[in-house]
Amino acid sequence: MPDDPDFADDRAPAPEDLDDINDVAHLLQDVRFIRFLRRVFVHAGVMQTTFDPDTHVMAARAGRRDMGIWIVKQINAIDPSVTPRILGDIP
Repeated sequence: MPDDPDFADDRAPAPEDLDDINDVAHLLQDVRFIRFLRRVFVHAGVMQTTFDPDTHVMAARAGRRDMGIWIVKQINAIDPSVTPRILGDIP
């Protein structure tokens, strides 16, 4: 998995990514953004299984969940202390 560009590691971010990182870090200080992310993660189903007897439904759920998990990984790379606040209330 180290070849996966989305895999969080200890490498320094690329200079062109610093503005995005700083923007998200700033947004993570706002409780309104935290509430928005919680809604995104509930919709994405990051805390739920993707299983469904219908393979088309399962594939759609898996894609949605994968995108949600990608966002969680990006946030963890910026500020891991925020993730428990976002995911803590999600059933």
